[in-house]
Amino acid sequence: MRSVRLPTTALLAFGAVFASAQSQQWSWMDQNLFKRLIITGHRELGFHSHTIEGDKAAFRDLTYSGRGGRRFTDSGQISIDGRNVFGVLNFQVQIADNRYRDPETQRVSIDYKKGPVTVNFGDIRGSLLNTNSLASFNRSLKGTAVAYERGRFAAKALRSQAKGSATTISLQGENSAGPYYLQNSRIAKDSVQLQVDGEAWKLGQDYTVNYEIGSVTFINKIIPPTSTIVVTYETVGVNGAFGTIEGVGASYNMGSYGKVGLTSLQQKPRGIQGLSQRTDLFQGFGDPSTPYTLAFEPLRTRPVIVKLQGIIQVEGAHYRFDANNPAVFYFMFPVPATSNIDVIYTPKPIQTVDGERHVTGFDYTLPLGSNKGNLVYNQATGSVTNGVAPMSGTARKLEVNYNLGGWQLKAGMKDVPNTFVGIESTGFLRNEKSSGFSADRVQGKLSYGLSLNNNLIGTRTVNSDGAPVFQNARTTQGRAYLSFARSENNAWRLEHVRSTSRAIQGDARLDTTSLSNGWKSGRLSSSLNYDITTGQVPLSSSGATAPSNIGLNTLRMSTSYNAGAAWTFTGSAGLSSVHTADHDTKGHDISFNAGYKPSQKLDVQFNLAESKSGALAALAGFTNGYGLGYNGNGFSSGVGGLAGLGQAATNYRSKSLSVAYQLSPRINLATRFIDSSARGSISSNRTSRSASLDLD
Repeated sequence: MRSVRLPTTALLAFGAVFASAQSQQWSWMDQNLFKRLIITGHRELGFHSHTIEGDKAAFRDLTYSGRGGRRFTDSGQISIDGRNVFGVLNFQVQIADNRYRDPETQRVSIDYKKGPVTVNFGDIRGSLLNTNSLASFNRSLKGTAVAYERGRFAAKALRSQAKGSATTISLQGENSAGPYYLQNSRIAKDSVQLQVDGEAWKLGQDYTVNYEIGSVTFINKIIPPTSTIVVTYETVGVNGAFGTIEGVGASYNMGSYGKVGLTSLQQKPRGIQGLSQRTDLFQGFGDPSTPYTLAFEPLRTRPVIVKLQGIIQVEGAHYRFDANNPAVFYFMFPVPATSNIDVIYTPKPIQTVDGERHVTGFDYTLPLGSNKGNLVYNQATGSVTNGVAPMSGTARKLEVNYNLGGWQLKAGMKDVPNTFVGIESTGFLRNEKSSGFSADRVQGKLSYGLSLNNNLIGTRTVNSDGAPVFQNARTTQGRAYLSFARSENNAWRLEHVRSTSRAIQGDARLDTTSLSNGWKSGRLSSSLNYDITTGQVPLSSSGATAPSNIGLNTLRMSTSYNAGAAWTFTGSAGLSSVHTADHDTKGHDISFNAGYKPSQKLDVQFNLAESKSGALAALAGFTNGYGLGYNGNGFSSGVGGLAGLGQAATNYRSKSLSVAYQLSPRINLATRFIDSSARGSISSNRTSRSASLDLD
């Protein structure tokens, strides 16, 4: 064999090329992988050596965060986020195994996008194209969704397991800002949508949500007893047969000939699932009026074991469950913050699928002239089989929007029979037959319009055999308004609304006249609203419900002032008075905020608020029509037609001061002081003072 000897210069050249290739490969990996990863979180590692004499179970429960029997402990929370990894991949992984973990923090999701193809896998927000409003879908899922879009054609398919229950409920206002309870604890994050009298309100701007307790509280807004709140949300549940969901949607845009869409969805029960136990852990809250909220509603036919420092407590003697919210309990004596509380229980199963559900839909949108408007037709056939009461129905919806000589005209008809059953989804759809018309016009500084709506709404309840029972209610509404803008900074609006409803609770009629004005002068912006409502509604008195005349007057003023580069002031005040056949009541709410921010480093905020709703006559059975048809229908689950778990009069006061300062680009210091008190029939009578200091 003959050997070949390479010259030294060749070896050096080869080595240089190899090193350069390795360097380029590492640089590419660094740019496309490592620099696109964000890893945050913490871990706590422990090694323990001990000898136990006495109650080993108590030692295990009270030591090392409930893991006293382990030699090694490892706990914490880690989040790994990848953004545009290798130019096509996004993913998010959240791992939490600490003692007080949130069930929603265990998440894994992967997103892939290349050209016309998009793939979502893991814990996803599942939806189809949703071109058909009668067959639309939007839920939290665990599975896969694939989308394709090129040119005029688009398609999307998904197959997944539902993670929770989609629910839409209605609540009546109580002349209070809240809290209004949603009948479920452990609400899925970012799933809440809310309407008041058919108008969508914004989270964070108009209301806040306590996801653990399951309640909404309005921000500087009193909801009168003549208004209806409708909330749609998802609950995070366990021990429930949520079922598998699969579907496909496609659409094609034919240009001037319109756009056509097809949708097909089905939801199948997962079958019987064994009941599993859960342990929720707390530290003592001190004051016995402070509630302890379980992650899920307990199944009361199974034992609920409450341990304090490892010692089993007795219900009725040491603790009690709330009569209105079954996921909340109270200790009957002060429990110090140094004490550990363990609650072992079986979460109540949530059965969201009463059989196999199938929905097939067709939709068509036709443009009417050049930017004149359009015609939209939706149709869907929905059915439920293999359940207690198989049902099927075809829903149809027609809408026309047209601009004619400065008038914006809208007309529509909808027929969703009581037997129509869709795939469970959050939203405000219901079984109803309705028709409506509106006309609006803007003429210089003047704008005016009117609208008419007529609805026959199906309300669904369930009898003792589990079969659905339907009752219909008729509602009508007429609205007219006139608005005049004196200038860019000053506008007046006059509006009148007449609403009528004929339901099982009784007939109701309301007339509301509103006058409002908004103006701006330099750094000062203000608004003033005055509403007068009269009518006849069913009221409960001495255990009986009878028609009664009512009156409601509300006056509200809001203002904000920018005092310069550093100071800002905002405030609002509202007064209300309610007249019923039994008595009169008054309520008010006041809020004030002062902010000082001389630079990006310093931010000081002072807040003052007071709200008093007053003691109201019970408006049992009253409805203005907006809340009918929810609480369980063909589109979402609910509570079988029952009203909300409870709203009540609450008197609330709060003062707070917060100071945030940026010590350096990497270090932030913040402190906060809060002094608040609440009195009411649902909220515990309490006074709370707290101070905090945070360093990031």
